[in-house]
Amino acid sequence: MTQKLKKTSTLFHSTKKYEHLKNILKESGFKASYADEKIESHEVKILMVSFSNVALFEAKSQINYGEYALGLTKEWGIKNELEPVIYTYENSITGNTFMENVHISGTIATLYPHTADCRMLLDNSINNLQYLKQYIVKKRNGKEFIAYNDREWRYVHKHDKYNSLIFKDNFLNGNPNPDYKKHEPFIKPYTNIVLNFDLEDIKFIIIKNKNQKKTIVAILSKRFSKEKVFNQIIN
Repeated sequence: MTQKLKKTSTLFHSTKKYEHLKNILKESGFKASYADEKIESHEVKILMVSFSNVALFEAKSQINYGEYALGLTKEWGIKNELEPVIYTYENSITGNTFMENVHISGTIATLYPHTADCRMLLDNSINNLQYLKQYIVKKRNGKEFIAYNDREWRYVHKHDKYNSLIFKDNFLNGNPNPDYKKHEPFIKPYTNIVLNFDLEDIKFIIIKNKNQKKTIVAILSKRFSKEKVFNQIIN
């Protein structure tokens, strides 16, 4: 008998704070923030909104990111240009190739700063880098975490419009990058909404107790109307 492959069609965004979940629902949208990542031997900050493509019964594996979560459809994610990350490890062929492309394109763009094609080549190379992630990462307490289990999808800013990827040290000359330290304190999301969703895009809302459930329903009703919320709960 042919066995069907498991299909996970939900993208979960998790948070540690109940207030953060409420704010996301009140605004029906996400704000991007810089996340600390490592690409090969380079420490970087990437401006993103992160999601996990896990099944509901596996959602507790996201405990590292918080016990509250909003689950949206994968169709919504694709429509909004989210993409799965490319998992790798330090000194991998993929990681080295991506970094070589950035180094070459950065060198060319420095030599020919007013050539649009050179700038586009650099921007595209940096955009590609934003989807790389080491499959084992270290948390702030020094413990290792298997990031591969998250099946992460990301929304990232395009580098030609934002300073979306910041190297701690300049990738061309190795000098300390002042922009990296400047963004060190900014752990909160940026003020502008970058990802909007509608009521029908929501599949799950993970909370802790019944009192919170009443509050969440009230927030959604104020945002979308009681009738629409009731119909969505039934569906």
